[in-house]
Amino acid sequence: MNPVRFLSLLFLIVQPLVALSNAAMPGVWQGGAGARFVPLYPSDSAALQSISMQREEVLVHLYNGYAVVKGTYWMHNRADTTLSIVVGYPVQGTVNAPIVSHINLGEPQALKVLVNGQPVETSKGDAGISGLLGATPDYSQFDPDKWMLWRTQFAPASITTITVYFLVNCSEARLRKGYNVKKGHAFAYVLESGTAWLGNIDTGSIKIKLQDGLKSSQISGLLPAEVWQAHDDLLTWQFNNLEPGEKSNVLVWYNVGKDSIYFERDVMPRSQALFAAIDKFDLAEFEGAADWQKIQKENLSAGNGLLVSITGGFMLVFFVPVVVIVGLFLFWRRRKASGKMG
Repeated sequence: MNPVRFLSLLFLIVQPLVALSNAAMPGVWQGGAGARFVPLYPSDSAALQSISMQREEVLVHLYNGYAVVKGTYWMHNRADTTLSIVVGYPVQGTVNAPIVSHINLGEPQALKVLVNGQPVETSKGDAGISGLLGATPDYSQFDPDKWMLWRTQFAPASITTITVYFLVNCSEARLRKGYNVKKGHAFAYVLESGTAWLGNIDTGSIKIKLQDGLKSSQISGLLPAEVWQAHDDLLTWQFNNLEPGEKSNVLVWYNVGKDSIYFERDVMPRSQALFAAIDKFDLAEFEGAADWQKIQKENLSAGNGLLVSITGGFMLVFFVPVVVIVGLFLFWRRRKASGKMG
């Protein structure tokens, strides 16, 4: 065999193995997550031409392994008639984000919804959905097990306030890239679903209060990049006239304390107390946040997994030298056979 062709063939074999750890951008699995509510059915599409999100405020108590979230949305019905539509809150799914290729969402728990301060009943799965719609739902359009649904009436030419509370388990997150896996804690919030409503979000903010002695210096990954400001145990992102897309999705990656917690046993039974605590969220602590230091955390590498490390070491220590020796031997044999040895 021609030595050059032989070496080229071996390079084609070696190169994919050496590059295995760079096969794809990392992704986050089972990040404790939540998303904004969105209109669900095409039959309601006409109403979307009249309802805009005037303001959004998301408050988060981020603990060592779980999060408590309170989202409040001020919705403006610009029409002169009452609009009644079914809205849904996605509780499972996958979204894209920069740096990480995707975020696989964990499910919000103990979801509580208020419309203008009054609790409303939510439905998930087949049970209750037919009654909510007044007809058999078209399951070809959505998976009922991945949505919490409720009906909202928007009064004419006025603001309707929707408030959502929930808990999420952040402790079972995995950051994966190829065969590499890093355990950690992750909180995610899907902002891009806001594109369903009329126009951009006029004003909004996400305010995170770290608990359990956590400090902003212990956060290793934070998305979106270049938008956050921090002060000690406080993080905030404030925005105006935002057209949310996949680059707007929030991810907080931190890796301190236990790998996992007993969420069902220790956290879920305290849901009402945790909701009462976030109702006392101290907004005054965030006054002057516009002058806080910008914080940028992009350490979202999955590291080197065991298989990749072994493969890379084998390539460098054994296989590459063998390739060079075999190539030189074949080159010597070819020159000898042609009578050109000196």
